[in-house]
Amino acid sequence: KGLRKSVHLGSSGLRALDDAVKFAQSVGVEEVGGADADLLHQAIMKRDKLKALHDLTTASKGHDVNFMLKALDDATEAGVDPRVIQQGQQKLERMCEVRRPAAKTNLLLATDGKDKTKLEAALYEARIVGVDKRLIEKGEARLQLL
Repeated sequence: KGLRKSVHLGSSGLRALDDAVKFAQSVGVEEVGGADADLLHQAIMKRDKLKALHDLTTASKGHDVNFMLKALDDATEAGVDPRVIQQGQQKLERMCEVRRPAAKTNLLLATDGKDKTKLEAALYEARIVGVDKRLIEKGEARLQLL
């Protein structure tokens, strides 16, 4: 009964839904099959979708490109509304535009330096935010020499 109620709670019931799913799994509802197993499957899908939507909303309010990428992947996989995903992608593009100049500077400095770890980190960020390919290639060539 708790699982059935939690399926219909919406985003405010994410914690209750997660608790209900964990409880149902712990008592073996999946193994029994039937209507309860079907309901559990629906609850799991709804929980995953709500969590993905929550994470995407949280990521959209921040500036962490990696978190935003993961949130977009999870939201797509969970079947979040494509319009919401598109809004998230637009936010990601703006995040990358803002971050790109600093990433370029970090890459240039790291390429001229001798610290392999810094260069690897700078290359990683440069790839994510879309720094010019030629600068990335120069950094990769330098990395081979370190």
